[in-house]
Amino acid sequence: MAKEIFQDVIPPGKRSIRRVPLKGQRSPVAPKAIPEKMPEPPQREVKREEPPAPIYEKNYSYNINNPKKSFPRKLFWVVIGILCIAVAVFLVSTFSASAKIMITAHQTSSSVDNDFVGQENPTKDTIQYKTISVSEDSKLLVKGSGTEDAKKKASGTIVLYNNFSTAPQKLIRNTRLEAADGHIFRIDSSVTIPGKSTVAGKSIPGSVEVLAYADSPGEDYNIGLADFTVPGFKGTAKYAGFYGRSKTPMQGGLVGKINTITDAERGNAVKSLETKAVAELLSQVNAQKQDGYVLFSNSYAANFANLPDRQAEGNSIEVGIHTDLSAAVFDENALDTLIAEKSIKDFDGSPVVVLNLDSLTFEAAKPDPKHPIDAGTLPFHLKGQAKIQWIFDTEKIKKDVAGKARNDLQNILSSYSGIDKAEVTVKPFWLRSFPSDTSKITVEQN
Repeated sequence: MAKEIFQDVIPPGKRSIRRVPLKGQRSPVAPKAIPEKMPEPPQREVKREEPPAPIYEKNYSYNINNPKKSFPRKLFWVVIGILCIAVAVFLVSTFSASAKIMITAHQTSSSVDNDFVGQENPTKDTIQYKTISVSEDSKLLVKGSGTEDAKKKASGTIVLYNNFSTAPQKLIRNTRLEAADGHIFRIDSSVTIPGKSTVAGKSIPGSVEVLAYADSPGEDYNIGLADFTVPGFKGTAKYAGFYGRSKTPMQGGLVGKINTITDAERGNAVKSLETKAVAELLSQVNAQKQDGYVLFSNSYAANFANLPDRQAEGNSIEVGIHTDLSAAVFDENALDTLIAEKSIKDFDGSPVVVLNLDSLTFEAAKPDPKHPIDAGTLPFHLKGQAKIQWIFDTEKIKKDVAGKARNDLQNILSSYSGIDKAEVTVKPFWLRSFPSDTSKITVEQN
């Protein structure tokens, strides 16, 4: 018998048991039908607008209350910036301006072999000079080489004063000086005490140093610093006006055995002391001389006096000398000009300086070699190779160039003789003229 198949139990779409979803399993979603051709998106119409025509105005004005009616803000700030820069440049140029002029002066070397005359009160063709006098005691210990019986008088340096009158007073050798304790000392040589003077309304007594010896030998006369009178003036008005004061203690007095040295040993010690004393005293002269004065290496005279030997500790002997040195110092400016006049042909009298003045050889034209430096007039001779350089009034140059154009410098300096070259530096670099303020201008000379 043929088997009948019921169509109504067959799921539509060819369903089968394999297509029945199990519990918990999602049914598949049927895909959407894709049209055969995608529709094109609608075209957007773009409108192009023409830019507005620029508006040109003949005049711009800035209105604070209504900025919209002013000229463009960027242009305003540009103008302000330019003005600030201009003001800054003006301030820098005015307050920071400076100039430096470096001058190379003319130099020449000239042979000097001429006579000159120095005077304390100079006249035409003479040179002012001044005398500086200094002194000191120098001592040296020498080891004794023997002994002898001796009687020694104490001695020392005393300063004598004249507070009596402006006239000088001479005291002869062996003039007595009496200490306050009654000890009598005598001066070793004749001296003249200068008269008193008045300085700045104050009376200054004249003074001189002397070497004095005890009236008798022995240790009793070894005394310290003391005041002295002049017994020879006792009973006169001069007694109170002339007096002395110790510069050194009175020492060396004894009676008995003493250590001794040979004449050769003493001579070597004295020679060493003299050399050292001259060097130290010349150093004092250089410290005392005024600026603008020159001291030549041998423009001085020195006198030496032996001090009494003094017994020192052990077997040593103290050898000493007293040195008086007088030095002549000369006006440099006057001497520079006279040297140029005597050694340079057709010299025009311009200011000059001798760069090596103190290296020229000085020789005093005095017959007595022991006293070549005297007050009043001093003829002398200079010899050597002088290095001469022209100099200039820097303040005058500053005034001449102040406020002038930089390019005028050469014309301005052409009126100054002796300038070989001039270089100028101006700050800030863009300035084309010198500052009007002379304090901002520097002039230097090579």
